Amino acid sequence: MNDKPESVYDNERLVSNYDKKQLADGHVKLMEQNQDLVYRLRERARIRRQIPGRKSVQENKPDRIADLLEEAAIEIEQLQRRVQHLKYGDPLDGPMIKMFRED
Repeated sequence: MNDKPESVYDNERLVSNYDKKQLADGHVKLMEQNQDLVYRLRERARIRRQIPGRKSVQENKPDRIADLLEEAAIEIEQLQRRVQHLKYGDPLDGPMIKMFRED
């Protein structure tokens, strides 16, 4: 009986299927954490803006920390989109779209 995991060649190196699953699971977990982080940043900004005792709320002025939280959430989303674009390419570069382009 062979106890070694089944392996395949991936990018010219030997990678076990177990390792590939671990890498995929890690990527999914990271994406979920980033999405969770974006949600938490936005939620914290929303809460800060609604606290009646905050000076910025009382004076009807912008909350600079809440603005920074929103800005961070936006930046994370933009970076996520950039990574997706670099990883998977432009969704408008599919074979059907290329047929109609006049490059």
